[in-house]
Amino acid sequence: YYIPSSLKSVTVTGGYIPRGAFYNCNNITNITLGDDVTTIGESAFDCCDSLTSVTIGDSVTSIGSHAFYYCRSLSSIVIPDSVTTISEYAFRDCISLTSVTIGENSKLTTIDYQAFDSCDSLTSIVIPDSVTSLGGAAFYDCTGLKDVYYTGDIAGWCGISFKDSYSNPMYYADNLYIDGKLVEGGLKIPDSVTTIGYAAFVNCDSLTSVTFEEGSQLTTIGSYAFAYCNSLTSIVIPPDSVTEIGSDAFRDCISLTSVTIGDSVTTIGSSAFWGCDSLTSVTIGDSVTTIGQDAFKFCNSLTSIVIPDSVTYIGDDAFYGTSLTDVYYTGTEEEWNAIEINNTDGGIDALYNATRHYNYVADEN
Repeated sequence: YYIPSSLKSVTVTGGYIPRGAFYNCNNITNITLGDDVTTIGESAFDCCDSLTSVTIGDSVTSIGSHAFYYCRSLSSIVIPDSVTTISEYAFRDCISLTSVTIGENSKLTTIDYQAFDSCDSLTSIVIPDSVTSLGGAAFYDCTGLKDVYYTGDIAGWCGISFKDSYSNPMYYADNLYIDGKLVEGGLKIPDSVTTIGYAAFVNCDSLTSVTFEEGSQLTTIGSYAFAYCNSLTSIVIPPDSVTEIGSDAFRDCISLTSVTIGDSVTTIGSSAFWGCDSLTSVTIGDSVTTIGQDAFKFCNSLTSIVIPDSVTYIGDDAFYGTSLTDVYYTGTEEEWNAIEINNTDGGIDALYNATRHYNYVADEN
């Protein structure tokens, strides 16, 4: 394509805008896409540095990778309900972008890798209940975010596939609204939820407690699920259903004082409670076999712990930086000595230096 340097405003018709069609057209300020346009191709408007206004027609179903990458003057965008995919890097480095409008009737299912990376002027975002997947670093470095609105319910939010912590806009935002209500105080997880996904409630500072409906079917608490929830003080993990607590699940929950881990849990993931420096009480169910690397690292207030005889493996630095004085083990000394305790970095000293009590039975104390 030959694009005259004098061209400021563009109206595009036809089904498909090809790859790089308006790449680096620095003079264009306004773009209108007709209702017959269905696809915005890769890098279609990449590096259109003066672009301030875009109108996308109601037939567009896909916004291609890098489509509006580095459009540094673009301040707002309306994503029509017809769009199902916002591809990787689509709006990366749109540093003036303050408003992204996504309707409640949106068909959007996927926001891909780094789609809004470094949009640091963005203050709020709506995630429609149609979304099932948020790619890695989708909202990385969106440091201006304050509010995240999800149009579905708690079960829907728990089921979103977040690729990493930066996929969830809550990594930077202050407030999460689900179905119009601010998530604050006590959160009750519905009994229909089987998995709390990766980083689902990361950085939800307004959360103080988490409970589960009677008859909960929860089996997995994903990695980083409640990481950096600074006001979270207590959680009772369903005793009859959860089998795994993911890595970093409660990392740096600095107000968490007590944890009860149900009898069905078999694995406490690496760094699961890293940095929970107010944690004083931990009850571990009698089915746990693995306490992962760094699981309770830097839990500075933890002075005692009960370890069941089901445990066969304790990872490196699992109790590094704790104040352990007493370890209560429900098995014999011989069984304790049979546990595989990794100590390649010498960080298990807190566990070794504490007084160990064998054949511990809770009812006797």
